[in-house]
Amino acid sequence: MKENRRIQMTKKLLKDSVIELLEKKPLNKITIKEICENADVNRTTFYKYYGDQYALVRDAEDALLQKTREFLANLNSEKEKILILEDFLYYVEENKDIFRILLDQNSNTEFSYRLMSLAMEMVLNEEYQINIKEDDKTYVYCMIIMGAISTIALWVNSDCDKPVEYVAKLMFNLVLFGLKGIEKP
Repeated sequence: MKENRRIQMTKKLLKDSVIELLEKKPLNKITIKEICENADVNRTTFYKYYGDQYALVRDAEDALLQKTREFLANLNSEKEKILILEDFLYYVEENKDIFRILLDQNSNTEFSYRLMSLAMEMVLNEEYQINIKEDDKTYVYCMIIMGAISTIALWVNSDCDKPVEYVAKLMFNLVLFGLKGIEKP
């Protein structure tokens, strides 16, 4: 079911509100009242869409994960993989506040785990041309993905201080270099 623009705007206000509050304190210390006051949205309206603050954050995470899924699905396209990575990093940069908060290790959300699981699921189900032993693929992909997530977290925590193209090239080259070291002869 497609949501009308008013519903979408209300949900965006609530998400922005909780993200703003998450910058100051953990989710378990944030009340529905605070979220609603900060968003200038009625509590009844909040409960029309969400059961609690955790459902609201989960909805925000879901939106980011869906967009991430779309970028990962494009890895099999004809477009150069580094350009797809750049596109994704531009998306992260545009949404750096929410990524910074959700990727924070002190955050009491499961976003990092959910992001890693999504990426693992997608890359293990695809046919990537990596010439390594089948038994090693899960370990290799886990290291690559967690390294990428940690790099993105560092980048957004540094207020995206390096250009997207620089970060994409660095990540891309590190993966290629690392894979060359473990490829089967």
